[in-house]
Amino acid sequence: MKVAAGRLAVETDVRERLAAVRHHQLFFVGMRYRRRSTPSARRRGGRRGAARKPPPAPSWRPDPGWKQPPLFGQIPRDYSRLALALVLTGYVEGDVIRHTEIFAPLRALDLPVGHTITVLEEMGIFEDDSEPWTCVLRDGGPRSLPRREGTVWLYLNRVRPALLEWSNCYDQLREVTRDDVLTYLKTLHRHHRHDQLVALRALFGWAKRNGLIFRNPASRIKVGQYEYAVLQPLIPGQVDRSVAAATTPATRLILALAVVHAARVAQIATLMLDDVDLGNRRLTIAGRGRPLDDLTMQLLLDWLEHRHRRWPNTANLHLLINNQTANTTSRASNHRISAAMRGQDATLERLRVDRQLEEAMVNGPDPLHLAEVFGLDEKTAMRCAESARALLEQPAAQQSP
Repeated sequence: MKVAAGRLAVETDVRERLAAVRHHQLFFVGMRYRRRSTPSARRRGGRRGAARKPPPAPSWRPDPGWKQPPLFGQIPRDYSRLALALVLTGYVEGDVIRHTEIFAPLRALDLPVGHTITVLEEMGIFEDDSEPWTCVLRDGGPRSLPRREGTVWLYLNRVRPALLEWSNCYDQLREVTRDDVLTYLKTLHRHHRHDQLVALRALFGWAKRNGLIFRNPASRIKVGQYEYAVLQPLIPGQVDRSVAAATTPATRLILALAVVHAARVAQIATLMLDDVDLGNRRLTIAGRGRPLDDLTMQLLLDWLEHRHRRWPNTANLHLLINNQTANTTSRASNHRISAAMRGQDATLERLRVDRQLEEAMVNGPDPLHLAEVFGLDEKTAMRCAESARALLEQPAAQQSP
């Protein structure tokens, strides 16, 4: 009976304890619960009478006493072979690896593209689908602005002689060395050397950025100071032939804008109807207002009458339009604007420069005056003023044609 009474008392005590429990910490099987020492115990230094545990000894590197010296000194590690391993990851028989697929990833990791392409070409699994240089010149790219069609043709004509010469002994552009470029440039002089070196730099720079060559052979070759020749005025016969070639109202107006107002071809093409203020006799060219002289005023009236009679319902607001642009809102091309004077000695560009030179010789070779009248930049105004000064200093016998 006493045992039963004791068991009942224990069970009652357990039930009371369990009823007082509101939450319980769970543990995974196999974990050992280790009671942490209380802060008071840590402050007291642990158990009373126990010796304090000594701190660990400081770490140190054992001295072996002797080391094997390198045989060839410090040899840099070559990680360029990782490029080929990266490109061939996931490659299976029959796949073709394209230039546009590998160029950006390899460049992002600063891995060589040219060497990788060489190996892939030897394996016969590479396809060059990169954009040609001419398209980049015309349309622009991530690091270059688009250029006009005429500028693209100039670049092509300037690099063509060098490429034809190098094609006699080389099969690829990456075989051209710096010595080849220097040897070729020694055969050129003055502006020919300057123009062709600039074009070759553009070509090799594009090839280097696209991984087609290992290094740019034209880099760090000094172009040198471009020595401009003295601008020469046109003779009356040259101007007369250009005037005779202007047989339509449009070409007469274009000729007057170049001869009288020294307007560029692109500026003439972008003139709008709002740029013409007939009431106040003002004309705005490239954002600069200019007074309208009698000749330009009459040619403007003739053209506007012809324009209204020929295309009465056109919605194009450009001043100069033609059959192609009358049904659109785009401007006429530079080729259309300069077509009538093409082949003449006095082209629109030469007529424009001749007008600036005349202004400098009549009113004095002052570059500030030229910049104010024609809206020229500092370099162009100084060149025109220097040419006018040189012409004025020549004897009268040398100035006569």
